[in-house]
Amino acid sequence: MNIKEGLAKIVGSENVIDNKQDLESYAGERCFKEHLAPWYIAKVQDADQVEELVKWANKTKTPLVPVSSKGPHIKGGSAPEVPGTVIVDMSGMNNILSINRQQRMVVVEPGVTYEQLDKALEKEGLELPLPVRPKAGKSALASVLEVDPRMNPMISWSYVDPLRCVEVIWGDGNRMYTGEAASAVRDLKKQQESQRWQVNPYGPFMFDFYRCVTGAQGTMGIVTWGALKCQVRQTIHDLYFAASDNMETVQDYVYEAMHYRFPDELFIMNNTDVAMLVGKDREDTARLIETLPKWITMVGISGREVLPEMRAAARYKDMEAVTQKCRMELTDRLPGGGVNGSKVLELINSQSEEGYWKDVYKGASQDIFFITQLDQTDKFMAKI
Repeated sequence: MNIKEGLAKIVGSENVIDNKQDLESYAGERCFKEHLAPWYIAKVQDADQVEELVKWANKTKTPLVPVSSKGPHIKGGSAPEVPGTVIVDMSGMNNILSINRQQRMVVVEPGVTYEQLDKALEKEGLELPLPVRPKAGKSALASVLEVDPRMNPMISWSYVDPLRCVEVIWGDGNRMYTGEAASAVRDLKKQQESQRWQVNPYGPFMFDFYRCVTGAQGTMGIVTWGALKCQVRQTIHDLYFAASDNMETVQDYVYEAMHYRFPDELFIMNNTDVAMLVGKDREDTARLIETLPKWITMVGISGREVLPEMRAAARYKDMEAVTQKCRMELTDRLPGGGVNGSKVLELINSQSEEGYWKDVYKGASQDIFFITQLDQTDKFMAKI
């Protein structure tokens, strides 16, 4: 039995793709890897197929690359590194398995996109914290597993937030639940019927298995559902800016704000990224790069269901005092750019529909993501 026949036996012949155009879309054109197309794409429909596929791949020594986001693929995790690779296309696993308003939890399959999830959560008065302007068709679960930086450090207690429990098929074919989900029957519906909502990610036993799959780009195992912690949806939401050409000044400001935990969003962008975010075209982006301050801190202030106006007003006054203490200015318009906060807020919370927003200026881009302490960033900037 050849590879195509083996795949067809598991997922059905209609779900095995081998046309050149589709295969080339996974060939690593946007990353630092060799241009290498997969041999086949297998479109899986459920966790049972994934488990069977992984066991088959072990027997046949076939390399697998799991992918759940829609193209274009820009981070390199979907690009094959060896010949004979099969792409495990999980975009068809796009069910939202449960939403619990009381626990603020949602359980999703890998194919659920940010857009699909946001519409479902809106009905429950919830939302999932986002990275800055995610790509259209981006899998919410893949984004969390890839540790995409979120904008809400006030409620992100570790770098893997908002991830909680997952179901994973490890590379050897073993299937398991992680966290508190592992200590009960392996049936998500039955667990939730007994009021277990996959909130605690730690374990089973003394080992936090969910950390093995975060940032691993599918190399350790394939996650078939994930439990994500949500937050109550904002009733009032405003964005302000504090800018400086001096990174040390910005660092002191962010540390001070973090100490009091006043803002909802708090993150730093440089002038190039901000210009690409708000620029209308390449020429406008180039102009903004020249006029914007080098470092811009985004400060989000919000009010939720209970006394939203009072909360937002109090948080703004608190952040204004922190900003003045650090000898900076808190403004509702982008310094040097003229764009108001509501417009920037709309952009960072929306999806890039036509291409990726970071490609505007040069036509292409590449992110190199790593974790460090804020006060160590000067050392890395000196290397650029």
